[in-house]
Amino acid sequence: MLLVLVLVSLCFAEYCVDVSNLSSWGYVDSHTMILYRNKLPIAVVTVPYCFVNKYSRIIIAQDILNDYDKIFIDGEMYQIKIVRY
Repeated sequence: MLLVLVLVSLCFAEYCVDVSNLSSWGYVDSHTMILYRNKLPIAVVTVPYCFVNKYSRIIIAQDILNDYDKIFIDGEMYQIKIVRY
């Protein structure tokens, strides 16, 4: 029980977002996308050293997403710099 409380508090301290039921994503600009769950936006993600386009293939390997996590865009791994809600 204590472990669960610690993990939950760490999650909120780092502003994480649950992307386990991610349904789609939307293009904002060449470095930014919006993640959606059931047509509702759940996060805005910026990937500064990657060029995203509306046809890019996005793969998120984990269910919880934080700043500085990894994301796969068009087969290449990149680091997320900003996650906003």
